[in-house]
Amino acid sequence: MHSSRRHTLCARLAAENLESDEDENTSLLASKGPSASNLGKRRAQQALPMAKAQTIAHPDGKGPDPPSGPIGYVAELARNYGGNFIVYLSTIEHVMKGFVCQLCQMAEPYIYASYSVPAPEMQMYLSLVNLPWAMKPIIGLVSDAFPVGGYSKAPYILVTSLLGASAFATVGVLPHASTPLMMLVACCFLMTLQVVTADILTQGKFTQKVKESRSLTGGTDLLTFVYMGIDAASLIAVMGSGFIINSFGAKSAYLISAVPAVLCVIPLLSGGLEEKQMSGDEMSEIRQGFLQQKVVCSLVLLMFLATIAIPVTIVASGDAAVIGIVSVGVWTLMFVVSSLVLNPAIAAVNAYTLAQSVLTLKIDAAAFYFFTDTSDQYPGGPNFSKLFFNTCLGSVQFAAGLAGDWRRAKRGFRAYFREAPPPVASSDGW
Repeated sequence: MHSSRRHTLCARLAAENLESDEDENTSLLASKGPSASNLGKRRAQQALPMAKAQTIAHPDGKGPDPPSGPIGYVAELARNYGGNFIVYLSTIEHVMKGFVCQLCQMAEPYIYASYSVPAPEMQMYLSLVNLPWAMKPIIGLVSDAFPVGGYSKAPYILVTSLLGASAFATVGVLPHASTPLMMLVACCFLMTLQVVTADILTQGKFTQKVKESRSLTGGTDLLTFVYMGIDAASLIAVMGSGFIINSFGAKSAYLISAVPAVLCVIPLLSGGLEEKQMSGDEMSEIRQGFLQQKVVCSLVLLMFLATIAIPVTIVASGDAAVIGIVSVGVWTLMFVVSSLVLNPAIAAVNAYTLAQSVLTLKIDAAAFYFFTDTSDQYPGGPNFSKLFFNTCLGSVQFAAGLAGDWRRAKRGFRAYFREAPPPVASSDGW
């Protein structure tokens, strides 16, 4: 009790001192004349209220306690970033990217296995279905350069959501005999496109919210909310996938996913994205900005064409050797071009990412058959049941990730204040 009173007293004294120093600091900046830019003055004036808030929040220098319980945590997020946006963000990131993606990912190999697709061919289809994740740059470029009705995000999310929901329902409802293999692959591609489009366009608003955040954590609370929610939703999907697939079949996972895939448009249409309609002049200005970045736009277009070359080769040829040659050619082209046109620092990171990707062998399909083949198909093998393979093995991964997120959230809330002292105004802005 006494310690708390001393902290409160210290906080009040610090706040009063900062208030009394505000005019003095502003006057000092003004006295510097031309050497103190207007930008520096504005930053100094913005820094002082933030410093006062942080001083009040952690007078002992250790930082405040994190909000108590999940309800308090979400309530604090709603106050800092807006309740509608938090609901929309949770729908896209937690429900769609977390639950729906993971549930369908657990069911997808069983669907291909029902067509007697061999492991190498299944691996190609799995890679093809996930290509929209490599199309993020072109999706962002097209949505920004070509707004629809003055909106650069919502129309694209709405259209891909309707296509994705239709694809979920098609796979879930149509019987096996009425769904050709390539039709299944196309539907799975549209499902991934829905999630990727909503994810990349929502991340733009998400980043803006973090930059504008007046939260004492500097936006780290919103980051923790997103990634912890994804792990939690994925854990729920994995835990239920074994029972769902074993009891109702793999197609039932897609039928279940069709419901949130449709309902996710409700928060979007309710204004959860908080997107403002742009005027004609604003849209023209944005397009002119892209025209001035011809190198970057050309690189994004080249990435898109290179990405499209792979599925075209898969459909047209189907030969694993030809597909491998085309893939290596695409990788070499992107490696050379990006290294030549990008900033050296960015090019180095990009080269590392490309090298890591090409050296990572994907054996998901082979591992699926290895673990789940029956004793008749693979005598002496693991012969795992669907319930054990999906629910038990998968749950360990996401439970560990969720525990790590929770630990990081509790420690990171205080670490922010120890490692990031309040900003100090100077004559050049900071």
